[in-house]
Amino acid sequence: MAITGRRTPLLPVSPAATRLTAGPGADAFPIAIPIQPCPAVPTAVPQPLQAKTCNVCGGSGTVQASNGGLRTCTACGDGHDGAPDLGPFDLIVGWCSPTSIPAAWVKQVVPGGIISTPVYVAPVARAVGHLRATVTGQGTLADLQLGAAVYVDMASVVNDTLGAPLFYVDAHNGQSHISVAWRDRDDDPAAALALLDHPGHVEEYLLGGDGPAVATAWRDARAYLAARDHALGASSLTTWGSGEPDWDAGVGFSSGRNAAMLTDSGQLRANQSGSPALAKLRDYLQAWEEAGRPSLEQLAVTLEPGDSGWQVRAALPGQ
Repeated sequence: MAITGRRTPLLPVSPAATRLTAGPGADAFPIAIPIQPCPAVPTAVPQPLQAKTCNVCGGSGTVQASNGGLRTCTACGDGHDGAPDLGPFDLIVGWCSPTSIPAAWVKQVVPGGIISTPVYVAPVARAVGHLRATVTGQGTLADLQLGAAVYVDMASVVNDTLGAPLFYVDAHNGQSHISVAWRDRDDDPAAALALLDHPGHVEEYLLGGDGPAVATAWRDARAYLAARDHALGASSLTTWGSGEPDWDAGVGFSSGRNAAMLTDSGQLRANQSGSPALAKLRDYLQAWEEAGRPSLEQLAVTLEPGDSGWQVRAALPGQ
């Protein structure tokens, strides 16, 4: 994640400064923090990197003067915790995706400040959007704006599972994986995974024209399915991913006895043609089509408080 220091301009932060880095026992998230202008450094001449002890974790950090005369501190720490010793901040920008907005971020942003981050918008793997929100004087979030996001999961471990995400994986067989919103019910996600790995029915579904249009349409359909099903409470929303050679991704509905997916390659994949999950998926997709294929950006946002922060959920406008 990147945290921009209070009372300073927002600086571009190099992706190299926000990647996961190995540390003793676990991996940590470097935090790039542009801090106060440095009057001792000429503003016209960039200075070389200087080694410095990190004032957060005691490890090695760097300080570099930019053309604008600002110093940037790169500090190690868990991104979920923010940087309480260096706040408060006008802006927190997340470059990795948490499953919810951490409460620590909200506490460390001044009233009227901004949190901008990728975040999960449904409790299934890879259902991620981008949220921009204003922190209020009451320590809540307002002016919620949802958008698209490209992300990596924010966690304290390295993802060494080929093709599988870090969060919400309910069954994995070494190649494919499945994530289900009904994980707390008395049913078996592994059974649903087996149904999707060996479908009894496959048909084409026209998502769009070229590659980018197909990817955008599938992303929007995924968000719409999540938003529509969230309103029901007992959601059967499911995401699925295959391994080599196709690396397919799918979103749809399942139980331990039926499963149906819309894949990112434009297929409807189900355990059988008469599957109740497939009937539900077709019904939702028809509603999406009739609504004019609303995009992720056109959906509403709801917040659900939790123990460690706020869960973000996509919702249909008016729900």
